[in-house]
Amino acid sequence: TGGSFEVEFPAGSTTASLTVPILEDILLEGNEWFGGLLTVSDVDGVMAGPDNMANVTITDNEGDIIVEFENSAYSFNEDVGDGILTLVGDGILTLVASAPAPA
Repeated sequence: TGGSFEVEFPAGSTTASLTVPILEDILLEGNEWFGGLLTVSDVDGVMAGPDNMANVTITDNEGDIIVEFENSAYSFNEDVGDGILTLVGDGILTLVASAPAPA
């Protein structure tokens, strides 16, 4: 979400910090980015300099989700009906797939 922030330079200081909230989520979404544009208003004799833009990248920390079979081999009797193969996702999800019995 966009927004405006007010920054105050303490007396005698040549730097000030701007805190931008970065929120953690659990979505596998890739990196996100936003741009910042510095503008100065309502201050006589003060103007934004040539370095008045910044690009910020938020690196997604969820990484790739690995899904694989729980076992490397399964064996079923032919009268079982459906064979159940269990898939496991690295602690994030567990899926169960059903394979129809051969005709």
